Amino acid sequence: VNNALVKVSIDVAQRNIEKSSTIKVMREEIKAKDAEIMCVKQENDLEQKKNQ
Repeated sequence: VNNALVKVSIDVAQRNIEKSSTIKVMREEIKAKDAEIMCVKQENDLEQKKNQ
């Protein structure tokens, strides 16, 4: 019984580590997208100022 519990605990820990690293990657992707959006927004703002 003890060995089975240890194995399950290890499996759960490994899955949590995988999820955690997936979340980190997603956060980085979101940061990159946010930066892209800010650039586009700034370009649009400049364009609008030119057109006024």
